[in-house]
Amino acid sequence: TNPAYRGSVIKIIHIALAFWLAAAGGAMAAGPHGDLYVGDRSGTIFRVRPDRQVETFATLPERRSFHLAFGPDECLYVAAPTLATHDAIYRISPERLVDVVTDKFGRPQ
Repeated sequence: TNPAYRGSVIKIIHIALAFWLAAAGGAMAAGPHGDLYVGDRSGTIFRVRPDRQVETFATLPERRSFHLAFGPDECLYVAAPTLATHDAIYRISPERLVDVVTDKFGRPQ
């Protein structure tokens, strides 16, 4: 292969793997250090490293993790909307500690 394309090919494989993990209706977010985070319908958050290694980053008490975003504090924020009148927004620290930021939103998107 042409060495000029090596980085691009690795990035494409990395992104394809993340899309494959999210295909079951999950969500993705780019982490502050180049990792991709993928949530699935079981409430599991996976971390996909640039070298394509996949690991479980955290598991939520809810059975889904549809919306993922990183805050300026490098914590991952996750919404898991259901049909309930109030759902939680979770914060996952870089140390993988999960806590509830609030549970006052109805179907947080």
